Amino acid sequence: MRKNIFLSLTVVFLTAVSIKAQVTTSSPYSRYGIGEPETQSFGQSLGMGGVGIGLKTPLAINPLNPASYSGFPMQSFIFQTGVRVRRTDFSSSDSKYSAYDNSFNSVAIGFRANKYWSASFGLLPMSSVGYQINTSKNMIVDLDTTFMKSDYTGTGGLTKIYFGNAFNYKELAIGINVSYLFGTMSYKNSILLSDTNYTSATSDEKNYKVKDVLFDFGIQYRDTLSTKWIYTLGATFSNRQNLKTTFSRFSTSYFGSYQYADTLLNDTLSQGDIELPMSYGVGVSLSSDQWLLAFDYSMQKWKDLKFLGETQNYLANSRTMAFGAEYTPKYNSKNFFQTINYRIGGKYSDSYLKFGDTQLNDYSVNLGFGFPIKKSSAKIDISFEAGKFGTRVNGLIEQKYYLMNLNFNMGDLWFIKRKFE
Repeated sequence: MRKNIFLSLTVVFLTAVSIKAQVTTSSPYSRYGIGEPETQSFGQSLGMGGVGIGLKTPLAINPLNPASYSGFPMQSFIFQTGVRVRRTDFSSSDSKYSAYDNSFNSVAIGFRANKYWSASFGLLPMSSVGYQINTSKNMIVDLDTTFMKSDYTGTGGLTKIYFGNAFNYKELAIGINVSYLFGTMSYKNSILLSDTNYTSATSDEKNYKVKDVLFDFGIQYRDTLSTKWIYTLGATFSNRQNLKTTFSRFSTSYFGSYQYADTLLNDTLSQGDIELPMSYGVGVSLSSDQWLLAFDYSMQKWKDLKFLGETQNYLANSRTMAFGAEYTPKYNSKNFFQTINYRIGGKYSDSYLKFGDTQLNDYSVNLGFGFPIKKSSAKIDISFEAGKFGTRVNGLIEQKYYLMNLNFNMGDLWFIKRKFE
């Protein structure tokens, strides 16, 4: 058991290094807000449309609702980790291109300490920034032809390490996740002007370094609906929160084939806050010996939030609806195919990005499988997702994406005295 705990904590540390170093998106929309939001779901949920507010599965960690940790069995220790592969096809009114990315994007452990208390510890990406936009054109300036090249790049993102606790009494459970959020988001814009007699360039680089603590809360109530069905009601809440942010900016201008440089701005002492929205969600699930059905609704109030004291006019309140189903023919069958979890789901979301009168929408469908490993409590979860985000109207960009998620789930018992004959 101690080897499993040591191995799990080692993987948590290595994943933290990996997540901080990797680029997990190529979306030009990641230049806005805190970047492209990352899923907070794990294996089972990823195959069911991302539901989780009303889910309470014994051997699965579900950070979407910290009250769900109360479902861990007595004297249990659970370890989960996952990787993701994604292809995204981008298209606008006049161009198309594709991008690929993969990431080692989550790791968590969970355990039940006693009859009333369960806990979980893990690391998850919260958002990603990763884009590169290049444009070029010829202009007529004072009867001369001038070449202009513009480059826009962004890297980084936010990661959180969370420690969650759930406390239960009879059918009711409440939970809290305390998360340490950290990361750096970097943005660089450069413009080059060139003709036969003159060359000039300007460069503007901004860096936001975030470090702060977040709190989110959850509650679940579980009871029998009939002799065959059990229902679980869940709700989550996170208040509006400010993230302490250090802002730096460095701007330069070059003249005469880069022979002369002038520093326009060098600001490394700015302090401020990035505001995160108040969010809430409700969910319900029904379970039987063979079926698990779930539905979630969540809301985030992004509108009028400020970034370093400035209101962003592209922010809008977002909402998400998700549903999912899981079917298992027979858990204890000797036939392997009857023990597989077959999953399906989907979601629809109004994102927090709105340009003019156009709010960007996101919808997707999911298919997943859970493969138990014989003679153990381990399981391999694999899921597929296909969806569309954005639109090509009004000069915007449409993204069609295809994901494959692979998760590993391992359970064990602790505080068990071994008997030897």
